[in-house]
Amino acid sequence: MTDNSEWPELKQMIPNDLPSLAESCLPGWAGEYAESAYIATETPRGLVVPMRLTTIATAMARNHQVKICDGYYEPCNAWFMSILAPGNRKSSVVKLCAAPLNCWEKNQDRQLRQNSKELKRQREQGLARIKHLRSKAATQSDAQRRKQLNEEASEIEE
Repeated sequence: MTDNSEWPELKQMIPNDLPSLAESCLPGWAGEYAESAYIATETPRGLVVPMRLTTIATAMARNHQVKICDGYYEPCNAWFMSILAPGNRKSSVVKLCAAPLNCWEKNQDRQLRQNSKELKRQREQGLARIKHLRSKAATQSDAQRRKQLNEEASEIEE
């Protein structure tokens, strides 16, 4: 084990008097949400606003980009770190700030599942119809009618 006297004195890298992010830096509904969240959770404003910004940036990330220079874009991602001692309700703030995004994601998942079920049903019906038409065409003695049934099946396949 090394002697602690060999280590230099630690210096604070971030000043203690940094300004706090206020909900007023968020426009309209986002600022109102942040204000309500810090009141509801009884937490510092400086904890709620970065969490709200993170949620907004997450929601925007796939649809918006920042142009750094010609031909170079970055997604609208934001990462914030809140350093507080245990018991300062950080988790409740994260839950509250992420709730609208989580709700939207659940609704999207539900809608995609419904769309997927409908598409699966349509596909199964189409395949059954194709099978029926091909079977009917196979037993058809009239060449014109057989061709018509096969063409109808081919149209469904497309």
